[in-house]
Amino acid sequence: MKACVRVFGIVLPILLSLNMSAESLEELRKRAEDGDAAAQCDLGLRYAKGEGVSKDATEAVKWWRRAAEQGDARAQAILGVMYAFGEGVPQNKIEAYKWLKLAAEAGESGIAEVRLRVTAAMTPAQIGEAHRLVREFKPKKTAISVNK
Repeated sequence: MKACVRVFGIVLPILLSLNMSAESLEELRKRAEDGDAAAQCDLGLRYAKGEGVSKDATEAVKWWRRAAEQGDARAQAILGVMYAFGEGVPQNKIEAYKWLKLAAEAGESGIAEVRLRVTAAMTPAQIGEAHRLVREFKPKKTAISVNK
Protein backbone atom coordinates (compact mmCIF):
# COMPACT_ATOMS: atom_id res chain seq x y z
CA MET A 1 0.00 0.00 0.00
CA LYS A 2 1.43 3.35 -0.98
CA ALA A 3 1.24 6.32 1.37
CA CYS A 4 -0.92 9.23 0.27
CA VAL A 5 -1.18 12.94 0.91
CA ARG A 6 -4.40 14.97 0.77
CA VAL A 7 -4.13 18.15 -1.29
CA PHE A 8 -7.23 20.31 -1.80
CA GLY A 9 -9.37 17.37 -0.75
CA ILE A 10 -7.77 15.13 -3.37
CA VAL A 11 -5.79 12.14 -2.22
CA LEU A 12 -2.53 12.08 -4.15
CA PRO A 13 -0.16 9.13 -3.91
CA ILE A 14 3.18 9.98 -2.32
CA LEU A 15 4.70 8.19 -5.28
CA LEU A 16 4.47 11.57 -7.00
CA SER A 17 7.43 12.48 -4.78
CA LEU A 18 5.68 15.36 -3.10
CA ASN A 19 8.52 16.34 -0.83
CA MET A 20 9.46 19.96 -0.81
CA SER A 21 13.00 21.19 -0.87
CA ALA A 22 14.40 22.69 2.32
CA GLU A 23 15.48 25.91 0.63
CA SER A 24 13.89 29.23 1.49
CA LEU A 25 10.77 30.36 -0.31
CA GLU A 26 12.71 33.23 -1.88
CA GLU A 27 15.40 30.90 -3.26
CA LEU A 28 12.79 28.47 -4.51
CA ARG A 29 10.73 31.20 -6.19
CA LYS A 30 13.86 32.59 -7.90
CA ARG A 31 14.73 29.16 -9.32
CA ALA A 32 11.11 28.59 -10.37
CA GLU A 33 10.92 31.97 -12.10
CA ASP A 34 14.20 31.17 -13.86
CA GLY A 35 12.55 28.08 -15.35
CA ASP A 36 13.75 25.25 -13.10
CA ALA A 37 11.04 22.58 -13.44
CA ALA A 38 11.85 20.90 -10.11
CA ALA A 39 11.58 24.24 -8.32
CA GLN A 40 8.32 25.00 -10.13
CA CYS A 41 6.91 21.66 -8.99
CA ASP A 42 8.04 22.27 -5.40
CA LEU A 43 6.62 25.80 -5.41
CA GLY A 44 3.32 24.40 -6.66
CA LEU A 45 3.34 22.00 -3.74
CA ARG A 46 3.95 24.82 -1.27
CA TYR A 47 0.87 26.61 -2.61
CA ALA A 48 -1.11 23.36 -2.54
CA LYS A 49 -0.24 22.71 1.09
CA GLY A 50 -0.16 26.34 2.22
CA GLU A 51 3.38 26.01 3.54
CA GLY A 52 5.07 29.41 3.71
CA VAL A 53 2.40 30.89 1.44
CA SER A 54 -1.39 31.13 1.42
CA LYS A 55 -3.03 27.92 0.24
CA ASP A 56 -4.02 28.58 -3.38
CA ALA A 57 -5.03 25.89 -5.87
CA THR A 58 -4.90 28.25 -8.85
CA GLU A 59 -1.36 29.38 -8.03
CA ALA A 60 -0.30 25.76 -7.42
CA VAL A 61 -1.64 24.76 -10.83
CA LYS A 62 0.17 27.69 -12.47
CA TRP A 63 3.54 26.39 -11.24
CA TRP A 64 2.75 22.74 -11.94
CA ARG A 65 1.72 23.65 -15.49
CA ARG A 66 5.03 25.43 -16.10
CA ALA A 67 6.95 22.32 -14.97
CA ALA A 68 4.61 19.95 -16.84
CA GLU A 69 5.04 21.89 -20.07
CA GLN A 70 8.80 21.33 -19.75
CA GLY A 71 8.21 17.58 -19.55
CA ASP A 72 8.40 17.09 -15.77
CA ALA A 73 6.55 13.79 -15.24
CA ARG A 74 5.73 14.49 -11.59
CA ALA A 75 4.11 17.82 -12.48
CA GLN A 76 2.29 16.23 -15.42
CA ALA A 77 0.78 13.62 -13.09
CA ILE A 78 -0.28 16.23 -10.54
CA LEU A 79 -1.71 18.49 -13.24
CA GLY A 80 -3.67 15.57 -14.68
CA VAL A 81 -5.17 14.87 -11.26
CA MET A 82 -6.07 18.52 -10.82
CA TYR A 83 -7.88 18.54 -14.18
CA ALA A 84 -9.59 15.24 -13.35
CA PHE A 85 -11.06 16.70 -10.16
CA GLY A 86 -11.45 20.31 -11.29
CA GLU A 87 -9.24 21.71 -8.57
CA GLY A 88 -7.53 25.01 -9.42
CA VAL A 89 -8.70 24.59 -13.04
CA PRO A 90 -12.06 23.81 -14.62
CA GLN A 91 -12.63 20.06 -14.71
CA ASN A 92 -11.54 18.81 -18.13
CA LYS A 93 -11.33 15.10 -18.91
CA ILE A 94 -9.37 15.62 -22.14
CA GLU A 95 -6.68 17.67 -20.39
CA ALA A 96 -6.66 15.25 -17.45
CA TYR A 97 -6.16 12.28 -19.78
CA LYS A 98 -3.44 14.10 -21.76
CA TRP A 99 -1.35 15.00 -18.71
CA LEU A 100 -1.85 11.63 -17.01
CA LYS A 101 -0.87 9.76 -20.18
CA LEU A 102 2.23 11.92 -20.68
CA ALA A 103 3.22 11.29 -17.06
CA ALA A 104 2.70 7.55 -17.44
CA GLU A 105 4.73 7.49 -20.65
CA ALA A 106 7.53 9.28 -18.78
CA GLY A 107 7.53 6.56 -16.14
CA GLU A 108 5.40 8.11 -13.39
CA SER A 109 3.64 5.23 -11.68
CA GLY A 110 0.66 5.03 -9.39
CA ILE A 111 -1.73 7.12 -11.44
CA ALA A 112 -3.42 4.18 -13.17
CA GLU A 113 -6.57 4.35 -11.04
CA VAL A 114 -7.14 8.03 -11.83
CA ARG A 115 -6.45 7.36 -15.52
CA LEU A 116 -9.01 4.54 -15.52
CA ARG A 117 -11.65 6.73 -13.89
CA VAL A 118 -11.02 9.55 -16.34
CA THR A 119 -11.08 7.20 -19.34
CA ALA A 120 -14.31 5.56 -18.19
CA ALA A 121 -16.02 8.97 -18.19
CA MET A 122 -14.86 9.90 -21.71
CA THR A 123 -16.41 9.38 -25.12
CA PRO A 124 -14.34 7.78 -27.89
CA ALA A 125 -14.11 11.21 -29.55
CA GLN A 126 -12.71 12.76 -26.37
CA ILE A 127 -10.16 9.96 -26.04
CA GLY A 128 -9.16 10.49 -29.66
CA GLU A 129 -8.70 14.22 -29.04
CA ALA A 130 -6.62 13.52 -25.93
CA HIS A 131 -4.41 11.10 -27.89
CA ARG A 132 -3.90 13.78 -30.55
CA LEU A 133 -2.80 16.26 -27.87
CA VAL A 134 -0.39 13.71 -26.43
CA ARG A 135 1.13 13.06 -29.87
CA GLU A 136 1.53 16.78 -30.51
CA PHE A 137 3.07 17.55 -27.11
CA LYS A 138 6.58 18.97 -27.30
CA PRO A 139 8.28 19.98 -24.03
CA LYS A 140 9.10 23.66 -23.83
CA LYS A 141 12.73 24.48 -23.27
CA THR A 142 13.78 27.18 -20.87
CA ALA A 143 17.16 28.79 -20.40
CA ILE A 144 17.78 26.51 -17.41
CA SER A 145 16.61 23.30 -19.06
CA VAL A 146 18.72 24.04 -22.15
CA ASN A 147 21.85 24.86 -20.15
CA LYS A 148 21.67 21.86 -17.79
